[in-house]
Amino acid sequence: GAEGFRKGMDLYFERHDGQAVTCDEFRAAMADANKIDLTQFERWYTQSGTPTVKCSKVYSAADKTVTITLQQTCAGAPGAAAPLPFLMPVRVGFLAKDDDGKAREVHSEEVLQFSEAKQTFVIKDVDSAPVLSMLRNFSAPIKLEYERDDDELAFLMGNDTDPFNRWEAGQQLFSRAIHANVKLYQTKGETAMTVSEGLVTAFKKTLTDAALDKSLCAYALQTPTLATLAEDMSTVDPDALVAARVFTRTHIVKTLRAEFLKVYTDNTLPVEPFRNDKEAIGSRRLKNTCLGYLSELEDEETIAMMQKQAMEASCMTDLASAATCLSNIKCAARDTVMAHFYEKHAKGNDLILCKWLAIS
Repeated sequence: GAEGFRKGMDLYFERHDGQAVTCDEFRAAMADANKIDLTQFERWYTQSGTPTVKCSKVYSAADKTVTITLQQTCAGAPGAAAPLPFLMPVRVGFLAKDDDGKAREVHSEEVLQFSEAKQTFVIKDVDSAPVLSMLRNFSAPIKLEYERDDDELAFLMGNDTDPFNRWEAGQQLFSRAIHANVKLYQTKGETAMTVSEGLVTAFKKTLTDAALDKSLCAYALQTPTLATLAEDMSTVDPDALVAARVFTRTHIVKTLRAEFLKVYTDNTLPVEPFRNDKEAIGSRRLKNTCLGYLSELEDEETIAMMQKQAMEASCMTDLASAATCLSNIKCAARDTVMAHFYEKHAKGNDLILCKWLAIS
């Protein structure tokens, strides 16, 4: 944890401040300060490849135990010997759904010290079957393979107390929905596409969660990019992929229009004085994420919102976001905003001109 890392850093600087040293000295300082054996950690920088970890779970109501089985593999470099097992901390949360649909922790968070090719961990005193929140805070740089259904992903997207896993669950749920719509578009046409109520409900919980950090909320609401989605397709169908992604975003914003408008308004800051503190940055990020979704509607109200933001923007973030939203909409507001952007900001400034050209 943070305390152990601090102890290791203090010892590292005490021993090596001003010296040219290697990863081995850093690892040794961490190990000595915390009185643990980190020899196996050496494999992270002496072996190539990213480990893949498969996870499975069995819950025993009679014993009130959760048995978690982890298995790691790694391809390594071509022609080289198979990498030996890595030592990795796997941070796990144990969540369950209350009667009101909210999440509660049914067991304290555990950090599993996973060091063998295959290991089984038995967690005791778990009162009810949990939804596992695996790899919390991205505790190890691995590829996790863990089968979940859409309901479980929706629950994590809307309720997980770990921001990284909330984002990850949302990305997986979005990807499934969009790829399903790609198949529907290809086989039955555009009118056959749909979006599950579970995805919309989970999205709404995140969008309206006032306790969530605003920057993290904005990231959690992001739709996977076309490039990311294309990586999961053996043969990329650009028309189907774009149509499916646009449909999914449009369905969500049509269903949650009132919520998007409220969050947008609540996070619109006064032009003066300009603020660049963490809270203000988060507000702008969340506001512009909402604007991106609202732009899918392409109606008079949202176009007017985008034009107003661009013309009154006190920072490049707000101007570029509004201009980007308008860039794919054929309307007079687009021409007005792009002309304003050029004359007031891009003209005579090569760096901003490049941004203007990219948006145009």
